Amino acid sequence: MEIPHLLINIITTLLMLIILAFYSAESKSYTVGDGEGWDIGTNYMAWAQGHNFTAGDVLVFKYVKGQHNAYEVTKEVYRSCDVGNGSANAGVVRKYESGSDEVVLGEAREYWFICSFEGHCLGGMKFGVDVSLELMTPPNINNDAPPRDDGVTNTGCGVGAGNKFWALWGAVLMLLANLAMLQ
Repeated sequence: MEIPHLLINIITTLLMLIILAFYSAESKSYTVGDGEGWDIGTNYMAWAQGHNFTAGDVLVFKYVKGQHNAYEVTKEVYRSCDVGNGSANAGVVRKYESGSDEVVLGEAREYWFICSFEGHCLGGMKFGVDVSLELMTPPNINNDAPPRDDGVTNTGCGVGAGNKFWALWGAVLMLLANLAMLQ
């Protein structure tokens, strides 16, 4: 009678691994500005409002190197568009300057991005996103942006990287326990 019990445990573990594989596919890659890329003339606040970002998603910044950049900054720098000229660049979290940058949104928190070239941030090359691990959360944090009047609402869900981690560990532990029972 132990074989049917063991078989049920193995099948349960395999189902958990299949479910985990499905959830792992939930992370998405977004090209900032879609087909327009990261350039002057795109409404990035509206672009960000059209997406629901979860931990593990990737932002891809495509632009002409030397004409633009992408800086992750603090909320204060985002609002002022002033990265300063000091060597410390207070308020700059990370600089991306390759022309094809991939930014992993690795944790649930607010992220703020600007182009630091003179006049670009003030001209609209900036946006913020609120990355979440939870289901059905608002996708953006552009609180100082004018309200949208196009009737678009944001829906969607995803599984965050933290949840995937614990699901994977649970599945591995169950598999190891089942294998130990075979001996």
